[in-house]
Amino acid sequence: MGGSFNADTQQTVTQYFLTAPAEDLDVALHIEAVRMRGVLDSDKLWAQERGAIEQEVAQDLSNPEYVFYTKLLAHMFKGTPYARTPLGTVSSFNQTTGAMLKKFYDTWYAPNNALLVIVGDVQTRKALEEVKKLFAGIPAKKIPERTPLSIGAGDGGDFSAQDRFVLRASYDLFRFPGYDSDDYLRPRFWRMC
Repeated sequence: MGGSFNADTQQTVTQYFLTAPAEDLDVALHIEAVRMRGVLDSDKLWAQERGAIEQEVAQDLSNPEYVFYTKLLAHMFKGTPYARTPLGTVSSFNQTTGAMLKKFYDTWYAPNNALLVIVGDVQTRKALEEVKKLFAGIPAKKIPERTPLSIGAGDGGDFSAQDRFVLRASYDLFRFPGYDSDDYLRPRFWRMC
């Protein structure tokens, strides 16, 4: 098709990106509908994917900016799951099995827990018809309640991380709570040098 695809995981979301010519939208949508219908969960397939992810982690850990980012998260979100990057560690990969991935998929992957975004030079009506055709038969799931998370006010202040940066950098960072938090109007300030 002459397109490209990728994925990434952030603190609260996994995103799949597929870029293709507009005339191949049906193929791209078919790929995403297959992804929403099931996951390949064998330990053999996980072993192959784990090798690729371990390479990504090794690459990230050799990047001074990424190492700084991990220290920043640990400082700003101490005591919460946000204090760690969502990528994981080699030791966590070694403990993961295909069955664990399948259980996670079966729990969280559902049309009622996902967004589908189509951007580009497409015919809107035709695109929506294709979406309905491919996704309408995928059943919704009862999504578990998310564990409540208390981030706390934080202590602000200065934080310094020495690393192998070629250039010096200074960051002024603000951590904003979600809109539903009583702390929303009271952001905390950090200065990174």
